[in-house]
Amino acid sequence: MWVHRKVPPVDAAPVASHLCPNGRNSIMDGATIGILVGGIGAGTVLLLFAMSRRPVKCPACGREQPVRRAPASMEQAMWGGSTCDGCGASLDARGRLKKKK
Repeated sequence: MWVHRKVPPVDAAPVASHLCPNGRNSIMDGATIGILVGGIGAGTVLLLFAMSRRPVKCPACGREQPVRRAPASMEQAMWGGSTCDGCGASLDARGRLKKKK
């Protein structure tokens, strides 16, 4: 006579190697950490560039421009540049003469 034995339940499939034991996806955790580290690195580089800028001299009159310049127009606000306080010449973001007043 055939005896039916109760088979113990099969364990669930083994957890994939990219999943943490608590079920969170470690690949996404790594991506998040990578984004944070990359953002901090990019911010540091931009800060170093901003701090290491040399003062700009007006090519028309030779007067040194202030480091913090208030834009005189919307174009200067968007693309950089300034107006020389000494002679009124319009300079681009790198200190090149755009037009002399």
